[in-house]
Amino acid sequence: MKVLPLALAAFKAITFEGVPPTAYTNDGAALVAKVEHSASFLLMPFDVARPARTLRFSYRLDSGRPPAHRDAAFEASKAGEDFLFRVGLLVSGPAPVLPFFAPAWAKSVREHAKLPADRIVFAVVSAAHPAGTSWHSPYGDDIELHAAAETTLPDGWQAASLALPSPLSIVGIWLMADGDDTAATFSVRVKDLAVEP
Repeated sequence: MKVLPLALAAFKAITFEGVPPTAYTNDGAALVAKVEHSASFLLMPFDVARPARTLRFSYRLDSGRPPAHRDAAFEASKAGEDFLFRVGLLVSGPAPVLPFFAPAWAKSVREHAKLPADRIVFAVVSAAHPAGTSWHSPYGDDIELHAAAETTLPDGWQAASLALPSPLSIVGIWLMADGDDTAATFSVRVKDLAVEP
């Protein structure tokens, strides 16, 4: 198991054009995300000669009220595609061709990645989908979302984890809390982000 650093210096903050950014800080014990009808993400490209392999990843979180999801169908639509927190694995593969009109955030990911990726796999918490189920993002089939398994710990924190059906070779991590589509306001603290081979 490898516990990843959550210091802001380890990440590149990437925003979406025309959307207020989520405020990310670190309070010394955890990464803190404050969402006010906002969305942006933190990207940690792995600076290695070859991709890392992982079969399972996990993290702990402490949060306020999550975005409102009426049901799984709404959650899988563009209108409901907000999550309390998501951890994404950038999966190694041939980088797709970006057209000149590609959004600035996609170009920024390409610019900062050390190794190419062809898709992303997210573990999301507080999902309307049952734990263990998966679906594709309304923004593209190269974005796969999985409802993480969640457990409440004795100290009140939530433990979230996702076991993959088979190991993935990954080239980076994407962290995100967003509430722009559902006009949500909340905060979340995250710690103990770990990947396991």
